[in-house]
Amino acid sequence: MSRAFSVTDLYVAGTVLDLVGGYLIARGLLVKLRTLVARAGTYVGSNSYMAVGAVEDRVDARAGLVILGCGFLTQALGYEVTLALNPKTTPTAEHALIALGLAVVAGAAALGVWWQTRDHFTRSGLIQLACVEMPGDGGPPIEHALPDRDTLARYGFVWRPGADGEPTEQIIFRVFGEIETRSLTSDPVRPSL
Repeated sequence: MSRAFSVTDLYVAGTVLDLVGGYLIARGLLVKLRTLVARAGTYVGSNSYMAVGAVEDRVDARAGLVILGCGFLTQALGYEVTLALNPKTTPTAEHALIALGLAVVAGAAALGVWWQTRDHFTRSGLIQLACVEMPGDGGPPIEHALPDRDTLARYGFVWRPGADGEPTEQIIFRVFGEIETRSLTSDPVRPSL
């Protein structure tokens, strides 16, 4: 091997990050037909499928924008360093393989970070959403310090389905862990498992 790495390899890595970021941004538009039907349905009180889908789409879009930005910055860095140093290198198959390897590592790392953090951010978003109450009179949303127990259980069951007839507290504990909630009948409610 004549050389290991060139700054021009950053162009390919940045492009792969752009592709990964673009995919994550568009992921919410590429849902399965069954998911679309559930989101489009009407349900008494609220549509938990729509709420869970909106939170997941938001998490994916945010990650996609960050990764897309990293891709553009990586490409810009490669261009800037290339212009500053003006290397006189001859393209080779070795250079192409190194650039491809860097691109695969960058894309895999971006997807790996997204995959490892997605559940955490989705769980957090669903809890935040369950803290907001839409009054029946059409007034502005009311934000509470604690999530509504029944709403959180519905979101949890839609996001991570369990057995039919699973008790509310068990759904919340299974999906969100031990978390303090509020209820219309008593405020606050602790899981009783």
